[in-house]
Amino acid sequence: MKKYRFNKESKTFDEVTPSAGQIILTVLKFCLYGIIAAAVMYLLFALLFSTEREKKLSLENEYLEEEYGKMTEQVDLLDDVIKNLELRDKDIFNDIFGIDPPSTDAFLAGDTATSESLMASMTDGQLAAFSDEETDRLDERVSNVNRQIKAIFQALEDENFKPTSLPSILPVENFKLAQTGASVGMKINPFYKTLRRHGGFDIIAAVGTQVKATADGVVVKIDKASKGMGNSVTIDHRNGIRTTYGHLSEIYVRQGQNLKQGDVIARVGTSGMTFSGGLHYEVERQGRSVEPVNYFFADLSPAVYRDMVVISSYNGQSID
Repeated sequence: MKKYRFNKESKTFDEVTPSAGQIILTVLKFCLYGIIAAAVMYLLFALLFSTEREKKLSLENEYLEEEYGKMTEQVDLLDDVIKNLELRDKDIFNDIFGIDPPSTDAFLAGDTATSESLMASMTDGQLAAFSDEETDRLDERVSNVNRQIKAIFQALEDENFKPTSLPSILPVENFKLAQTGASVGMKINPFYKTLRRHGGFDIIAAVGTQVKATADGVVVKIDKASKGMGNSVTIDHRNGIRTTYGHLSEIYVRQGQNLKQGDVIARVGTSGMTFSGGLHYEVERQGRSVEPVNYFFADLSPAVYRDMVVISSYNGQSID
């Protein structure tokens, strides 16, 4: 469209011819307005409508978030189980040898890349001092491991020490993992439905199942009662360790009788305060109740032993 401008001198309208710069500026304005309008339309479309691909990606994200939450819970559970196993491994070592196991840190290599980077940035004097410190630290670790290994060998060489003097076998034959009951700790009592201290390990077994002595020893106590553990047998293994077998039916041993590991001493029953057939088995070391499951490592495969530890730990219901 042509533009005109009024000329006051000649009293006429003169045609206005725009310059090249004005034409370019006008074109740029229209382009800018067009870009802004397109962007606004795209944003509105993106907010109000989703493409099939976006819908699929959204569903995949939701699924991945849900799976991530489940995996996080499983990782946390595994961490708890590993920590529990480490504590039980330490208890086993203490119960048998009376010392803590060697620290795994002594066998783990450090961060090689970090060490090399750190040493590369040191002066000769700093490197010498660092080497001395590392050498002293490694010497201390080696000495600690040597002391613990020596203590183990001394315990094994003791003429009074016999492998069969440790309650390292299960008190029932043909044990299946499904027979694993509650272990030591705070468990729900089946009669009172409250948390109470459980001092042993429950083995679910049919009435009449044979019960065996788990180590060499002498019978020091036989109880026949209608409450508590009912009919029970206590064996002293002459090394500060005692085992007790509860809820028995028939008892085949007498007080003062010497026993060998594996001797049949009784049969599983329902005597005492229990709802079903099963054996309540306790281990005491130096008068203190300890976890019986820790001693079964010699009678089970590593996989079954691991599963037994986990099941007995998380089983919150005792049979008595």
